[in-house]
Amino acid sequence: MTMNGRDLFGYLWLVPAAFPIFLFLIYPIFYNAVLAFQGFPKNFLLAFEDPVFQISLRNSLLFALTGATLTLGLALLIAIIVTSRESSFGMWAIILTLLVWVTPEIVTAITWSWMLHSKFGIVNWVLIWAGLLERGIPWLGHPQYAPILIVFLITWRLLPFLTLLFVCGILSIPAEYLEAAKVDGLKFRYIVRYILIPALRYPIIIAYILVFVWFMNDTAMIMATTGGGPFHLTETVATLIYKTGFNYFKFEVAAAMSFTQFLILLVICILFLHAFRKYWWVVRR
Repeated sequence: MTMNGRDLFGYLWLVPAAFPIFLFLIYPIFYNAVLAFQGFPKNFLLAFEDPVFQISLRNSLLFALTGATLTLGLALLIAIIVTSRESSFGMWAIILTLLVWVTPEIVTAITWSWMLHSKFGIVNWVLIWAGLLERGIPWLGHPQYAPILIVFLITWRLLPFLTLLFVCGILSIPAEYLEAAKVDGLKFRYIVRYILIPALRYPIIIAYILVFVWFMNDTAMIMATTGGGPFHLTETVATLIYKTGFNYFKFEVAAAMSFTQFLILLVICILFLHAFRKYWWVVRR
């Protein structure tokens, strides 16, 4: 089948839309690879020999795995609870919580850093007033609490979006299925297991991958709260790339770190999709 002039003219209309994509997405990726492979393998050796990079890589994977699982589980639980009730209050509550999602992340991060301040934060004030603490705790500077709080803050920001996504998915299930299950006397946990979860399998897979990538790439929340500290316990590859490139002006090493993270995410996403594709294929059989 050959392309005639009319088809070619139609494709030309895509050029204005494709040009910004090439300029702001494809070209930076290509240029990043060029920087990373200059003097190969020097930049990659410098990156992997840096102990901070090893720590940040471990933190990134740990935060992403823990945070994505926690966010997905909570969002699914809230969505099931909201849609199982007749009242519209839950739906309005979710819509209002989307303000958390649409608020710029840097604003959210600064607000939480004020709330968690060791001397003037409202969190410490409430805990001291309730008699649970004798003096304020530097939450974001504490080696034990800082990593947990980073996962909590990013989860808190992403939760409304995923909850609304799952609510829409549940509401799209034909009502006849749920009514038939109730008529047959099927318990609620079996409705969730055999109707809701299978119906949401594809949104769950895509949502998990998206949240995993968002956790790996998050920079603003960490930089505005802990800055990667204390003792690099909240340092991630994304924050280290920023510091290496724009604080120390080692752009080639930063590009090598970025390319390494890209490959890791690519491999994880492919393995994840492959594993779940086989799982759901077995379930359908």
